Amino acid sequence: MKNPTTLFIFFLCLSLSTSISACGPLTSAPDSGCGTSGSVAATWASGARPSPRVRIEHTWTVHNNGKALCLTEFALGTAVGPNVILTHNHFDRQPKGRESETMTFATPAGQEFTLSTSDLTLIPIDAGTLIIYLPNYVSLGAAALGDQTNLNQLAEGEWLQVDYWDDLNQGIVQGTFQIQRLENGVATLVDPHLVIRAGDSGGGIFVDGKLIGNTWARYVDPTDGRPLGEFDIALLPTAAMRLLQPQQALHQVGQFLLRQAELLAAGFHPLAEGSSVAHRLSE
Repeated sequence: MKNPTTLFIFFLCLSLSTSISACGPLTSAPDSGCGTSGSVAATWASGARPSPRVRIEHTWTVHNNGKALCLTEFALGTAVGPNVILTHNHFDRQPKGRESETMTFATPAGQEFTLSTSDLTLIPIDAGTLIIYLPNYVSLGAAALGDQTNLNQLAEGEWLQVDYWDDLNQGIVQGTFQIQRLENGVATLVDPHLVIRAGDSGGGIFVDGKLIGNTWARYVDPTDGRPLGEFDIALLPTAAMRLLQPQQALHQVGQFLLRQAELLAAGFHPLAEGSSVAHRLSE
């Protein structure tokens, strides 16, 4: 482990007293609120295929010296069911006294919707993992969830796929990063090109196409905040796997039925007697 006197871990969204949070620079709009609490707005790209990758914009109002101050921060998440998102667990550490608190969820497919946090259910699993349940009318794509076998096979030197925000192209991209250390459900990855930045916490971590965790914290120089080319990921805890298995099963059934509808629309009859699909269903 690094010497704590020369290095500290830069967590995201720790508190309002943090000048810059690892989930994104904390921006503010003075003398204005953040809109009406409880308001819901939604826009969906016509014909867009649902995507599991989500950017989260967290906005709330606080009062300072009689003035309303609107604060905004950013993070990433990964849908693991049509209306379930896995992300970091720093949203649960905000100070009290927030008003008009909303989260806006945007996907690469063009889906975007804003919800009051009163319409969301946030379930902290452990220090590094949070699950957000959205209303049932939300329909996101879902990433395949890893299991204990995937985690047990991890080793130092292995390469993982990591989602992060690309400022240049204003979108979520995926890069490959090498494991440097593994300890107590946390893996430290090497970031030689310093692409992991504020706003990337919660981004999905994948091995063999399966979600196994989320970006949790990065290492910076305590004197000037300069990134040191390493970041920690919170590996998927067993409690999260158990909680999310029903969502994964429902998603797989939904994807199967969607595929059958597409085949029928194209003139095929996949469930006809003797077909391979019918055979599998009868097993």
